[in-house]
Amino acid sequence: LGKRSRKSFELRPREEVYDFRSDPNELKNLAEDVKSADILADMRKKLRSWQEATRDPWLVKYAYE
Repeated sequence: LGKRSRKSFELRPREEVYDFRSDPNELKNLAEDVKSADILADMRKKLRSWQEATRDPWLVKYAYE
């Protein structure tokens, strides 16, 4: 758990982005920060590409989102 509370560890948000250099304990989620929008978009794109390349069965989720 590190420095997180048990509740915040178990009830995680849908997406998480952290700056490990300034926040090694992963306490400040940057996923909803406007300044991190480009990073999050890039990570989403890379994830989807990987899912397509590996024929991930969870690709069906994009049809429902």
